[in-house]
Amino acid sequence: MGFTAVFAAVNPVVGRCGPGRTTADVSTESALSVERGIGTNQQGRYAGFTQLGISISTVSRALRNHPDIKESTKKAVFELAGQLEYEPNQLAFQLLNRRSNTIGVVVPKITYSLYSQAIPGMVDVSERHGYQLLICQTDDSYEKEVRQVQSLLSSRVSGIILSVSANTTQFDHLHRIQNKNVPLVLFNRDCEEINCSKVTIDK
Repeated sequence: MGFTAVFAAVNPVVGRCGPGRTTADVSTESALSVERGIGTNQQGRYAGFTQLGISISTVSRALRNHPDIKESTKKAVFELAGQLEYEPNQLAFQLLNRRSNTIGVVVPKITYSLYSQAIPGMVDVSERHGYQLLICQTDDSYEKEVRQVQSLLSSRVSGIILSVSANTTQFDHLHRIQNKNVPLVLFNRDCEEINCSKVTIDK
């Protein structure tokens, strides 16, 4: 199963920001600039990285342990970050993008064989693109599914991967996701009432 396809459907603009760069890189660079302008206690600390003689993009990817960055460069950036007591300001990211670098995953049971095998693949792909997963379990309850979707939307997730519960027969909460322009991928269990990206198992 191609979980890269799952992630690409949730975040279709990854890879459109130039060779070797993602939206997370752009967000990091912009947020670093925002930090300097919104009066946080880290104001001006990013300027210290200029002594390394590398670009903002390289610094941002090194701080996220990007595989394209040489280990020697990562080591130099992390060592200097420690000296500067630098920590990326997640609030700045969210203020800038109105989204967190988080993808919500909603499944009936994490312990089901399919999901227990799928989730590690999703984690791997998302982390390589600078995202993290927030995993929710519905226990096949429609009510839980609705509450969890609302919670994810309130958290400004960047996208939602969802396997509908066995008891879901109403889909207003899924339409709400789309109305808020949050990318939605339906995973494993299909739902004909919703027009979105879908990843299902061949039978």
